[in-house]
Amino acid sequence: MGLPPKILGREAEGTILSTGPENLHNLKIGDRIVWLAVGGYAEYTAVPASTAYKIPSDVKPGVAAAAAIQVLTALILTHEVYPVQKGDWVLVHAAAGGVGLWLCQVLKALGANTIGTASTAEKIKLSKENGAGWMINYKEETDLVQKVMEITKGKRL
Repeated sequence: MGLPPKILGREAEGTILSTGPENLHNLKIGDRIVWLAVGGYAEYTAVPASTAYKIPSDVKPGVAAAAAIQVLTALILTHEVYPVQKGDWVLVHAAAGGVGLWLCQVLKALGANTIGTASTAEKIKLSKENGAGWMINYKEETDLVQKVMEITKGKRL
């Protein structure tokens, strides 16, 4: 016989179909929520109210779960992998991607000097709007290291 199959997924979003008797977080049937818990890829999941968050009505379906895991990745990178300090220089590859945009915002809030890379003028503009102080078009730049050294005035990252 063996163990039952494990349901994959840690981040998910959906609609509340029922609630338990002690709903302390003002969640109600019909609310759209995002949560982080084991079994996120299941069709139905029992989720503790303490790990569920209402999704604002203007957020399109399918966005909240991706955003939650992206911002958590950015926070782990900037607070645990390397605790970024005000004035640090940080290079963010793919600054216009999901994690990259969150990184630009978090790094700006922390007071870091953020250099981003992207491949188009539109992505460069988006990255700057989200906090990157300097941008490098990696399709046009032939010597990325030299460009970074130029921006940082010789300071290594």
